[in-house]
Amino acid sequence: DRYGRGGGDRDRDRGWDDRDRRGSGGRPGEREEIVDDTIDCPIDCRGLVIGKGGARVKRIEEDTGCRVESKKELSYLNLRGTRRAIRMAKEHIASLLRVTELPPMPPAPPEGAPCAAEVPVAMDVIGKVMGYVGANIKKIQCLSGCYMNWDRAGGVMRLFGEPDVVARGKSMLLDAIEAAPEGRGGGGGAADDRGGEPANANNASGEPRDASAEVPVRGQAGFLIGRAGETVRRMEADTGASLHLDNHSQIMQITGTRDEVERGRRAVEDCIERGIRAQEEARSRGPA
Repeated sequence: DRYGRGGGDRDRDRGWDDRDRRGSGGRPGEREEIVDDTIDCPIDCRGLVIGKGGARVKRIEEDTGCRVESKKELSYLNLRGTRRAIRMAKEHIASLLRVTELPPMPPAPPEGAPCAAEVPVAMDVIGKVMGYVGANIKKIQCLSGCYMNWDRAGGVMRLFGEPDVVARGKSMLLDAIEAAPEGRGGGGGAADDRGGEPANANNASGEPRDASAEVPVRGQAGFLIGRAGETVRRMEADTGASLHLDNHSQIMQITGTRDEVERGRRAVEDCIERGIRAQEEARSRGPA
């Protein structure tokens, strides 16, 4: 049964087979082999992966194109999709499970409390520093004991805590910045201060901008970015989300509040579908 809550049907299975092929990152219309695999997931950690009402596992499925199933009596999850989709799903699930091994998050400072230090973080690496659903920046905070908050206007990470805690957090943050691949943004992230906020960032209304999603671009990177970045900037303006294209993995990284990320994800997926349809129509017309 799916997520340990109920059964599916053959039509849904066929639908996921098609989705896996579409989300694999291959050429439009190209069919890739669908395979089955598993990943260890202790039963008491399953809720962390599935999320409330299945919301988190659905997002993993949407971001990767891999189907994820669990059965109550089994300490692993079943995965179905292309090899690339399964690899991405495993990476996302593993990053979530690693959270269970961490110490608790440090407490937030009192409202209005001054920070102890500030660390500049470039927009082209902030998505990597944050990690999937904020896993990387949360790990840094948990291990260092240093609470961190992203200052959008200044483009800096603000650090809170005692001097030794802040020193440890700053060192870990600088290591993460140095390890992040630079210059892989293919136009994602317009030239404003909104791009890629990690956990604990807030928008003007105070809502945390700690949500994120990743969408394989399926060969439509150029269509998504548009002439001189026009298309991606318009999507950012329309949705409020920050978009960053990782050219190496061909994945669009989307960050913001939950609502912004959902709007951004839909906008990116709609744009990808338009690009694929345009390619298919061009092929069907043949040479001019």
